[in-house]
Parts: sequence; structure tokens; C-alpha cells
Amino acid sequence: MTLRSMTGFARSAGGHGAVRWHWELRSVNGRGLDVRLRVPAGFEALEPAIRERVGQRLARGSISISLSVQRDSPVSDIRLNEELLGKVLAAIDRIRAAGDFERPRPDGLLGLRGVALSAPAGIEPNFDRYKPWIRRVLQTLIHGAVVPLVNVNFPREPRGLLWTRTSVRRYDGLVVPTTDPQGRELYWFTVTPIDGADEGTDRWAVEQNWISLTPLRLDLTDEQQLDTARERWPLDEATASLVSPPQSSAEAAKVVIEDESPTTIAKIVATGHGG
Repeated sequence: MTLRSMTGFARSAGGHGAVRWHWELRSVNGRGLDVRLRVPAGFEALEPAIRERVGQRLARGSISISLSVQRDSPVSDIRLNEELLGKVLAAIDRIRAAGDFERPRPDGLLGLRGVALSAPAGIEPNFDRYKPWIRRVLQTLIHGAVVPLVNVNFPREPRGLLWTRTSVRRYDGLVVPTTDPQGRELYWFTVTPIDGADEGTDRWAVEQNWISLTPLRLDLTDEQQLDTARERWPLDEATASLVSPPQSSAEAAKVVIEDESPTTIAKIVATGHGG
């Protein structure tokens, strides 16, 4: 007896010259055929052909297809911030004067990893409920995964950790004029996403109450580091794929927007107009 299922996952990667790409396809049960695409800006011309190919092979199911493209940056000259380095070394000398410490070696300073932590607005100064999660994040990054630069986003009610990529979506927004305390003109760019955040991205993770850990480089997500981290130091991806939807809802996005935006701006984003 042949068994068939509409639930599946596939991933493929390739490259040519300085360009590398990653395809991901996820499918879940559905009464009809619903195809959701996420491609980088400039690759929209691929969408008709993709939909046609999917329609030729599938008749039912909810299909999510994403393409990420990464261009390797050419090696550039290293620029050293000597003023900042001088301040760091001076601070180290003050610490050494207070105790028996050795001055760090240059390779030790250059090997320091960067971690940026972000939490929802409004929870300061009480971070007590985040302490177990912060401890787990630091244990993952310090004692396990060797990722040079990572961005960590905490939701309001965490339930686990995920390796993610940077969410890149299409938006419809407004320009809202205002002034700063000195009376100078300022302009807020308020955005309303056209589509929900896709599974595996940082925004999707936070909207589903997962802590996102995103390896970074100058070109947004460091795809190579992300692949390595997911393979060598898996987090809660398996659980997330079972209990969280493949695309965030408008309601989930609204909660995160309210957490990260000033009240006035959040209201404008939610209503879609400045009046």
C-alpha cells in the first residue's frame, strides 16, 4: 500500500561565483492548493514560474517556499579604531591595578564575540523572569555555539530558543511628520507588513514567543553560520515546527509591534493611517 502525505520539508543550497542561495519548502495539509512565496527583492520575476511548477506537481496542500540569496563580500582592509582600543586598554589597566590580572593578548581581544540582546519595551527594570532564559542564551553562545556576531530577541513570554534568519518582507507604510525637542523637523516611517513573517525568521520566532538567535554579517543573516549552528547546536526548532504555524498571523504581529514601538507610532501602524 502506498502512503501519501501533504506534510513535508525540503531544503536545497547552491552557488555560483560569489553568490550563494538557499531554497526551503514546507508543506502542510490543506483542502486546496495555497502557495506562499518569499523571495528577495529583485527576484520577483521567479514567482510565476515557481507557482506554475508547483501547480503541475501538486493539487492540494499549503505550501511555503522561500529563497535566500547571499553575496560574499570581497575582502576589505581592516580598519582599527585606535581611539576606542586605547580606552579599552586603559580600562583594563585600571582593573589590573585593583587585582592580580594579566593584560589580555591581542588575539584574545580580536576573538571577542558580539552579542546584542533585545527585550520588549515596558519590562524594564524588572528582568527577573528573563534570568533563566538569558542564562540559557549565554550558555549556548559561550560554552557551545561559536558564532562571532549574533542578535538575540526576547518575546514577552518566552517558551524556548531558535536559530533564525533575519526577516525580510514587503511593506506598505506612511511617512509621519513630527518635531524633536529642539523644534527640528523629523519624519517617522511607519510600516505595515503585506505578508506575515515566515517560519524560521527572527520576527516569526518572537511573534510565536520563541527567543530568536540570529547570526549576523554585513549582508543581514550569516547563512553559513546559521546552517552550522542548526546542525551542530540544535535548539527548539523541532518543537517550534510542530506547535507554531508556518506563517505568523496579523494578531501575533500586532502584539510585537506594540512591544517595540512608542504608543503613538504603534497606533498609527495598527490603524494604517496618521489621522
